[in-house]
Amino acid sequence: MNRGFTLAEVLITLGVIGVIAALTMPTVIRNFKVKQTVTQLKKDYSLISNAVLMAKNENDGLENWGLTGDNEESATLLADKLKPYFKVIKDCGTEKGEECVYQDNFYMLNGSKEDTNDYKFFEKKYYKLLIANGSSVILRGKTECSLLSTKQCAEIYVDINNKKSPNMLGKDIFYFMVYQNGQVIPAIIGIDPNDGTNKHRCNPKAATAGWSCTAWVIYNENMDYLYCADKLSWNGKKSCK
Repeated sequence: MNRGFTLAEVLITLGVIGVIAALTMPTVIRNFKVKQTVTQLKKDYSLISNAVLMAKNENDGLENWGLTGDNEESATLLADKLKPYFKVIKDCGTEKGEECVYQDNFYMLNGSKEDTNDYKFFEKKYYKLLIANGSSVILRGKTECSLLSTKQCAEIYVDINNKKSPNMLGKDIFYFMVYQNGQVIPAIIGIDPNDGTNKHRCNPKAATAGWSCTAWVIYNENMDYLYCADKLSWNGKKSCK
């Protein structure tokens, strides 16, 4: 005679499966979100790099764009050159940009808010765009962009999920540095390489945490600095495993 499972056996089995699922699902969800972030940020990096390079080649080089520094005029000039190479669904210009950016100081990786007006994206020194893949692109002049200059001409920030939380550097907000030669550098690779993520300002324990996570996510394809930053370095371990 064939004997099936008893109700008690079925319930025990389901209970065990439930416990295993409860233990593993947070890790699965976390890994999925990290993969989403890595993929989106790499796409944004490719879009930004191509836009700057094409704009440079078709508009006589960045040194001729009239970028004079950290001001509204430079942000607007930068946007005028780059916008044709993005699929823009909302152009918020240098106004507050409620549809394009988070309307407050963003958060640092340690959970504190950046408390200066310098880093409020709704300020006029930032030019705000919402592009077709759902990212916000925020443009800012940095220094005068002259021929053969080795200084950073501009900054480009991306918020990979527009205005949605957490609005935090190193989690959904990342930034890139733009130079006169058209090179776009994810912030910041190659700085203090022997000092792990702390000196890279990508350690949740650091006061300025978050500023240098862009390169880590793009090149190492993880966000392990959120969990074991003290053990990581550009010349050493690249993950918590």
